[in-house]
Amino acid sequence: MIRMPRTLLSAGLLLAFTAPGWAQSPAAAEDDAYRMAIRQVQRGYTMYPATSGVAQSTERIRFLLPIEKGTDYVFLVGVDQFVRDLDLYVFDEDGAQILVDRRSDRRAGTRFRASYTGTAEVYVHMVRANGIASWAVLVGTRGGAGTPRINPQGDDKGSTPGGDPTAAEPVEGA
Repeated sequence: MIRMPRTLLSAGLLLAFTAPGWAQSPAAAEDDAYRMAIRQVQRGYTMYPATSGVAQSTERIRFLLPIEKGTDYVFLVGVDQFVRDLDLYVFDEDGAQILVDRRSDRRAGTRFRASYTGTAEVYVHMVRANGIASWAVLVGTRGGAGTPRINPQGDDKGSTPGGDPTAAEPVEGA
């Protein structure tokens, strides 16, 4: 009878000391996204948290985002240590692909200039993960209709005129 509580106590202690190594870390994913955002803020983007969560391999997460014609957008997906490969897809209201980041990389990020006002459909695809992994999406905006394009760094790499999906480029550091 005494063995049962000792066994349970031993198992409980073992689980308590090893569980943090198995657990996903939403805070680490958000920290990663904000570290990625530093360069975009320096380029004049205002960053906003869009959504975050946990997922396992092959899982896809969908969310909608209102966009405004003429505004530059940057999408950054930060991750925790359990993510091995993650992709980002953005589609317009008609289902046409605006941009994609399918690099074999732990992080994802890209930017474009909206060619319409409406809604963008965004997918985060957890291609590979070790168990359950955390991710966090930040969205940055810059400019808009009637706003002059000012880039503090003096280059214009951050915007793609007309939202042309072939000209959308991955974000450095993503």
